[in-house]
Amino acid sequence: MLRPLKVTDVVVLGLKAGVMALGVTVPFVLWAPGALINRVLNIREVFRTDSLGLLAHLANTGTATLSKWTGLAAIVPVAVLEPGGRLARCGASRC
Repeated sequence: MLRPLKVTDVVVLGLKAGVMALGVTVPFVLWAPGALINRVLNIREVFRTDSLGLLAHLANTGTATLSKWTGLAAIVPVAVLEPGGRLARCGASRC
């Protein structure tokens, strides 16, 4: 049977994860900060222009000019409200 997690265990795990994330990221930041920021933050195209989706249709027909962040903004509600997803199955309760 699973036991409930203590707050201190969660905090320690979060600190360990943060230290590991910094340990992986800092060398790349020190090596070439501009290149890292360009690769990580520059979302060139989240949606594909050759797909059959609405965003691609709007971009290809010139109906709307879409920014780089439009595809990402469209993905977030789908990930959160996905019909078979975890949030849909469990709601606010734990699964």
